[in-house]
Amino acid sequence: MYSAPYVPAPYVPPRWIYGVPWIPIWLKYEEMIGAMVKELKLQALPPESIPFEEAVAPVARTAKEERLYRIIPRGGIRIPHLHYKSDVYLLKEEQWGQFRTKMLDIFRNKLKDAGSVGFEQLMELSEVVDVLP
Repeated sequence: MYSAPYVPAPYVPPRWIYGVPWIPIWLKYEEMIGAMVKELKLQALPPESIPFEEAVAPVARTAKEERLYRIIPRGGIRIPHLHYKSDVYLLKEEQWGQFRTKMLDIFRNKLKDAGSVGFEQLMELSEVVDVLP
């Protein structure tokens, strides 16, 4: 009898089960994001239009993190947007291009200045870069 080879399901790190952990980008680059919100004159989405839910498990967070941690279930906004303070801002294509360019410049500089990276970091970088066109 023929048996198909075992193919494991893709591994999903536990921290990603309830949405990819993108909160740090909103905190780490909060100043730059705030400047973009002001420069582009973005208007926050009305809170009642966003289906927020509390985090599934209580986690010790700073007040700054807590402000952002009322999350959209499982990373629910699938179009370009920014989080700033406790607000969400949708981006038009041109605005997304401006934000993306700033972030890529930051990442390029970090990679250029990196003396070395660890094994896991290199594997994660490879995974991200390999899907780029």
